[in-house]
Amino acid sequence: MENRETMNKQAIARLIRGVCSALVALALVACGGGGGTKNTVGITGGTGGTGGTNGTGTTTLAIPVVVQYLASEPAVIYVAGAPGATRSNVSFRLLDALNQAVAGRTVLLQLVDASSGASLQNAAADGGLRLVSDVDGRVTAGVLSGSVPGAVRVRATVVDFPLVAAVSQELTVAVGRPAQRAMSISRTIINIEGDSRDGSETQLTVALADRNGNPVPDGTQVNLVADAGVLIPASCVTTEGSSRCTVTLRSQGTRTASGRVTILAYTPGEEDFTDINGNNRWDAGEAFGDLGQAFRDSNENNTYDVGEFFVPRAGASVCGGGLLGRPNTCDGAWGEADLRTQTVVVFASSFASIGERTGSAAEGFIRFKISDRNGNNMPFGSAISVSVVPPPVGTTACRVESLPTSVPNQVAPTDVLARLFECSAGDLIQVQVRTLNGAETFDSFLLN
Repeated sequence: MENRETMNKQAIARLIRGVCSALVALALVACGGGGGTKNTVGITGGTGGTGGTNGTGTTTLAIPVVVQYLASEPAVIYVAGAPGATRSNVSFRLLDALNQAVAGRTVLLQLVDASSGASLQNAAADGGLRLVSDVDGRVTAGVLSGSVPGAVRVRATVVDFPLVAAVSQELTVAVGRPAQRAMSISRTIINIEGDSRDGSETQLTVALADRNGNPVPDGTQVNLVADAGVLIPASCVTTEGSSRCTVTLRSQGTRTASGRVTILAYTPGEEDFTDINGNNRWDAGEAFGDLGQAFRDSNENNTYDVGEFFVPRAGASVCGGGLLGRPNTCDGAWGEADLRTQTVVVFASSFASIGERTGSAAEGFIRFKISDRNGNNMPFGSAISVSVVPPPVGTTACRVESLPTSVPNQVAPTDVLARLFECSAGDLIQVQVRTLNGAETFDSFLLN
């Protein structure tokens, strides 16, 4: 009894499915979308959207009523010749009136706009690609990037039912190559206790992007060089779509005389330009930033000096100066170059120097600088304490409040402001600086 009832329900479901498909087909034909008499309209049997037989025994195909855009994988590809993926698989699915997959239907895939130079893989001379939907109702087209970045969309149309169509969401074609203006480097700790102490560390992160602010492909490599310490590793690659990578600088070996370590990061990329006509590519006559050989400006004078590290690259034209490159190493043409950015990390000494003071008891404040032995800042996080030393005889009402209470994360020495309350000339003030590794410096002086 239960089996008979189940069979009846299945028969009714098949009948309903067939009737719905037939009605949709008739509607499409009436609207000019069914391709005339080329499509046999019948009540389909079976399950899913694979079709069945009509009253005369002719095999029919289910009628698609929806083209569903599924995905573009990956959603970002890169212009031809750039690092990273240059092909994306764009998928659609055909569904009938009961939301079942429709197999065996021919689908025409076309680019909505081919001006970017993108194309469909294996497309015909007219740019179209005809594919037959599989058992899951799917068709997948390979989109190949062109030479121009931008958005690419694909239209999928059922050949026998032109009104049944869909357009993919935007697939992004990115430049892929890093741009000079989008490159930067940052430091977690700027002033580490590394002057006489081995093993102090800071992290250096290089961030990249293309000229449109899109992330560069995973695997883009950045090289780094430093004039002291060791970089671990000496190069890094972008991962997980982050468009950045990180290395560690560790104090060791010979230190620089200034206590400042210059780090240069460089990677192949493209020179900046002004896109006057907005076509997303460089055209003759548009201004660009010609880059010469990248160099590490170890003495921080904003020009190349003999003995400083540089990256060899052909070129003999005049450069704009500064960090744009070594003199007379530009090539006078827009294109690929070694992008560059640099920063400075202080290998600070463990013991402090307390600078000359201004202010007095009468003025109610004193101000002074705290630096390391090279005139740079003390190690980041070192504690700063300013206090009143009790007199050997009697008492004093003098109180001191000072800021900051620790050394900030910066290259320049720390400015300390101590406010004085009920203090008099001759009161004794003590300054203490203690690094995170326990090195202490004391200094004391009488108030004016």
